[in-house]
Formats: sequence, structure tokens, C-alpha cells
Amino acid sequence: MWAPQGFAQLTLIPIKKDLKQTNLRSLQTLQENDTIQLPFWDDFSQSVNSPNPELWVNSENIFINSSMGTNPPTLNVATFDGTDAFGVPYDINSDFVMNTDNLVSKAIDLSNIAANKQNTVFLSFFWQARGHGELPNEKDSMRLQFFDKDSTWVTRFLVKGGLSAIRKNINGEEVFTHEIFRVDGQKYFHKGFRFRFQSFGSPKGGFDSWHIDYVFLNQDRDFADLSFYDRGITGESTSIFGDYTAVSSELFFAAPSDFITPSELKLFNLDALPHPIEFTFNVRDLVNGILVDRPNDRTTANILLALERRAIVTNSPNLASLMVSDSIVLETEFIFNTGDNHLIQFINPVSNDTTFYNNVDYKVNDTLRRQFHIQDYLAYDDGTAEFAAGINQIRGQLAYEYHLTSQDTLTDIDIYFPKIDPASDGLPIEILVWKDLSGIVGSILAKQQFTIKWQEGINQFTRYTLEIPLVVADTIYIGWEQFSDNTLGVGFDKNTNSGDRIFVNVDGDWRQNVGLDGSLMLRPRFGRQIPSLVTGFEDDIMNGVKIYPNPSDGLFQITGDYDNLQLFDILGRSVDYRRFENTITLDQPKPGIYLARLIKNDLIKTIRIIVK
Repeated sequence: MWAPQGFAQLTLIPIKKDLKQTNLRSLQTLQENDTIQLPFWDDFSQSVNSPNPELWVNSENIFINSSMGTNPPTLNVATFDGTDAFGVPYDINSDFVMNTDNLVSKAIDLSNIAANKQNTVFLSFFWQARGHGELPNEKDSMRLQFFDKDSTWVTRFLVKGGLSAIRKNINGEEVFTHEIFRVDGQKYFHKGFRFRFQSFGSPKGGFDSWHIDYVFLNQDRDFADLSFYDRGITGESTSIFGDYTAVSSELFFAAPSDFITPSELKLFNLDALPHPIEFTFNVRDLVNGILVDRPNDRTTANILLALERRAIVTNSPNLASLMVSDSIVLETEFIFNTGDNHLIQFINPVSNDTTFYNNVDYKVNDTLRRQFHIQDYLAYDDGTAEFAAGINQIRGQLAYEYHLTSQDTLTDIDIYFPKIDPASDGLPIEILVWKDLSGIVGSILAKQQFTIKWQEGINQFTRYTLEIPLVVADTIYIGWEQFSDNTLGVGFDKNTNSGDRIFVNVDGDWRQNVGLDGSLMLRPRFGRQIPSLVTGFEDDIMNGVKIYPNPSDGLFQITGDYDNLQLFDILGRSVDYRRFENTITLDQPKPGIYLARLIKNDLIKTIRIIVK
């Protein structure tokens, strides 16, 4: 049944799923010409958000993702929960267990299976309870059913929730369980055979999580046929920027070595025999269309043992050739030379010629690409939220820790507020920046009131601009204080994990999050560095230059000896002004910080002025 996950008052909340690339299809009637043939195989690695409509029907509410399963066979799983394709709970007011999600195969023509082959038709799949979601309880369940020629669904497998549904390996890691069932009985060998997976749980939201992966139906199998001539990537790679998925160009180019790290990903040998593995790792600049580095070129890894899962670690990329820029998109590409091929259908015993099934290609899960950004912000998240996380305490505070390896200027904060509580849109919050969480005088660097603004699109950030940009360095904390007990959930990415950087204060004491793994979609953005108040070289003449009153409403007096004056905003853009004798007036003054650059011969003095 539904139950919130959290620590202190940090709560996990379901949100809408991203359907921008989803193929939705609903077939109410079956047509004979819409059937498919054996073999049926889907590891979901090529699906985006929803199941492949060439294999599945009436299944658009199933969420295909790479983040919810723990140690899956290959990249991407099919997740079942209590929400529809738009992330909307089926029935927020119901306290009953009900059928929530369904994954239904297209009609599969089994009428042409020879009588002596019918006892060799088997269906296998992997399943997991919870993963990175919420544990179904004992009243919840997952089942597999077959559709017979009398139009009856027959249950062939059922597993109940609770702690007994959690399966672990010898290292204590949660894993998927592999099952296999014979399609036994003449009643199934017809043109409209189908199978389906169904979850039963609370309809209140995205909890009671079950996951299915690597579904395979074919003939010439038996109960021991639980290995495949397939080596697949099992999850997303780690970032080449360490903890971050995006870094500020100012910070990156000041000290690239502080960010560049090896990347890691996991590979799983689904075969009961050992296999040698080699891989290539490329890093490309997508903006300029060039190969930046190839840290690994057909690097040989140790032999992958039978049914072994192993982490593969790359060399660190060399990014020295990158031109300094404020907008770079890097793509990492992992290509594993596994020797995988299409599923073998028949080997001629005389000629040794091999015939393959074209619709089962084990090579599709051997390549992985991922993008990382060097722009004007820092991010732990990958840009996609599977959940929201937040607090529901009036005067509660949330802080997110960032470490800056050099000085930069904080100008904006981007936050993704998903549409989880209609009452929260437009609510006031106070965004804060701390240098530490000690609570002593001076620990708060900035605070400014805003209102929560929902964006129309999924995973769309709202930008909150600071009135006065902050020069920051070392460790800072960014977050907010809320003035209502509504749950102010922020997008929560389960593909990455910076959960130990989240701190919550609901009773006067700060507590580090230890209950939720993931990353908040809350990003600091940076502008150009504010020059020090005095730059260049000065002598007694330049020391006499003064600007007052400061702050003002845009009208300033200047005293002292100088030849030329230039005005810039905090981003270094030229600002128009009018000058009459010792008075200067900004043409269109806006509140904020400006830089007055005064020049005398080869001497320069920069004075920071503030418009109220």
C-alpha cells in the first residue's frame, strides 16, 4: 500500500511522466494481420518512456526507465505503480488494493507451432519488487497471465509484496529474479495468444513498485534455458565530471583537473559461459562536431565470467583540446565489442551455415551514449525527474550543498517545481544562500522572497534571479524557507545520487538526508566574475576619484581627475549613461550592481556602484 518515503520531513512524491517522445497506442480489437510471430524478445533498452508499440498494446501506463530498477539485466526496465501515463494517480481517494498497471503483449500467432514442438515453448522474464521505488506490502502483488483460445486469462505466476519479495545476492545487493514458464496446453496454441503482467496495489500514486525486464518467448526451450548469448550494459554511466552532470565554464576552465574523472558503468554477462570483452570509450564535442578524446580504444577487460555482473572503469578523458567557451555539450560513448549477434535460429549440420532471427539482436544493448554540459550552471541531476522530493512544514527549510573549486559569481537559481499540489502554485518562498549551516551571524549570504511558478512542460525549470549577485567560493548551500505546510516538492532524479548533500531543518536543527537516494533539480547559475573594487595600477591621482552617493537611484556625482569613464552591468555588458560636468545619470537604471571603470593615462580604477 501507499506510504511516503523520507527522513525528517523530506518526502518522496509521484509526478507526471515525460511523454514528449512516447508512442501511445490503444488497440481495442485484434486483427489477424496485426499478430506477430515467435520469437518475442524485449529488454526495453531501445524504448523511450513507454513500451514498444510493435510488441505491446494497451500498455501506455507502463513507465520505461533506466533509474527505478536495482541491478537490472540490461539498461531500462518496465516499472509498474499506481499512476497512469501522465503520472496521475488512478484514484487518490481509494484505500483499496486494485489492479493498477498492465503490460500486455500483442497477439502472437502460435497456431503454426508443430505438435511435437509445443512442449518446447517457454516464456522467461526477470522481476523485482521495490528497486529504487517503494516496497509493495503483503496485500500487493504482481502476476503473469496467458490468454487462451476461449478468451480467458489464466494466471501462471503470482508473487506477493512485503520483505519476502526482496531478493538479494551474496553481497547483500537487491537483484532481479529470473523466472521461466512453459506455455502448456493446446488451449494456448491459437492465432490470438497473448500474455500480460499485472500489478495490484494502491491507486493513490507512484508507489508499490514492481519492475519487469528481459522478456523472452520462443520454442526449442526448456526449464533450464535461463542463459543467453548476450552481454549487456545494465545502467547509466557515471559522469566524467565526478559528482556533477553539468559544470560552470568559469569553474571548469579555471581548474579542469578538479572536475575530470574516469567514468564507470556495469556490464552483465547473461550467458552461462565466460566471454572476453573489449571496449572503446569516446568523448565528442557535439557543438563543434569533433572527437575530443578516445581514452579507451578497444581496451581489453578481464574475461567476464558466467552470469557475472562487473563494473567497468574507463581512463580519464583528456579535455585539454577544448576551446574556452561558455556553451559546450560533451557526449560520452561506450561501445562494447562483445561478440553478440542475432539469436540463432538454425545451424545446418552439413554446411555449418547459421540462420538468425532478425527480430532478436543482442547487440542493441552494447552501446551507451550520455551528454554532459559545460555552461553557466552546476547540476547533480540529469535533467529528468522520476519523483519529487520536498518538505511540508511551515517555516521548514531545505538546503542543498555545492562545493566550488574556485571563485564564481552566483546570479540565479533554477528550480523545477513539478505540478504535484495545485495549492502550491503562487505560494511565497524565501530563497536562501548560506556559507554554512551553523546559524551564527553571517552564515546567511543572501535571502530573497519569490513565489513558486509552475512551468507548462515536464522537467522545465523556473529561474529565480538574485537582486544582488554574490561572489562565492568553497562550500555554499542553496535552498529555501517555506511559509506554508503544503508539500513543496522539487524534481528528484533517481539516476544520480547526491542525497547526502541535502539537509532539512523543520524543528530548529539541521539534519542530513539519509533516507532518499537521488538528486534535487535545483541548480545554481553563474555570471561573470565581479572584478575586485580596484584593478590595474593606481597612484595618488586615481586614489582621489570618488563616486557618490552610493547606493543611489541612478544619479551619481564623480570627483577626482580622470580622462574616460565606462559603465558595465554585472555581466560585463556596456551600459548607456549621460554626463553633465561631474554628474552622470544612467539612461534606464535598474536595481542592481554596476561597474564604473575610470581611466587616466595607463591607470585604471574600477568602482562598484549600486542602483537602488
